[in-house]
Amino acid sequence: MIAQTVFPFKLDTSMEKLTAHGGLALMAEFNHGIGIMELTNKYLPHPQSNRGFMPAVFVDPLVLMLEGGGVSLEDIRELKYEDGLMKLIGETKIPSPDAIGDWLRRMGEESEGLWGLDKVRERATHRLLKRDGIKEYTLDADATEIIAEKDEANYTYKGNKGYMPMLGFLYEAKLCIYDEFREGNTPPAFGQKDFYTECKKRMPKGKKIKAYRADSASYQAELINRLGDNPPSWRRRME
Repeated sequence: MIAQTVFPFKLDTSMEKLTAHGGLALMAEFNHGIGIMELTNKYLPHPQSNRGFMPAVFVDPLVLMLEGGGVSLEDIRELKYEDGLMKLIGETKIPSPDAIGDWLRRMGEESEGLWGLDKVRERATHRLLKRDGIKEYTLDADATEIIAEKDEANYTYKGNKGYMPMLGFLYEAKLCIYDEFREGNTPPAFGQKDFYTECKKRMPKGKKIKAYRADSASYQAELINRLGDNPPSWRRRME
């Protein structure tokens, strides 16, 4: 023990498992509470052999890594070394970054995988919306640049190599109701009407989009006419 004579505490050694990411235990509880792991195993393709991992084994640490501020698959190693945190949340299997990368590529190449990911997001979002007590929402629709250091990525209108997915957020709930992956060179104005239609389809029963908020990329006749068929309020977002 180290003697301390200035402040009223003493330093001592401990054999207990410690972690610098204790707050992630709350995020893990939230993830499990809304059923992310259960939904993942229900809707995503299962391994082809009894030696393979179930989908939740890949998704659980991947989501936790992103919630902890990770930006690349290599950041998974931070969780792998956090014995104290893993013991606290009952996590025993952390796949390597390469294994997770291979799994993600398989999901992206298989229509069943992409369909499953969409269903997981949809079901989890519905569970959260049913609890918030709100019936009418503002839809924020916007193309969002993701810069990527990949040879196959295209240049965006901002001059960076990457991707330009379209995202639809419900402002009041702070949730993404729908996303559409797009190549970097896809114009933000492309497919705005269809995107709005898909967002509407994903609203749970008893909930509706009351207002639509977007920038100048959404200022086009076919979308405005579609909004006029079942009009929410129109709000222009200035950049």
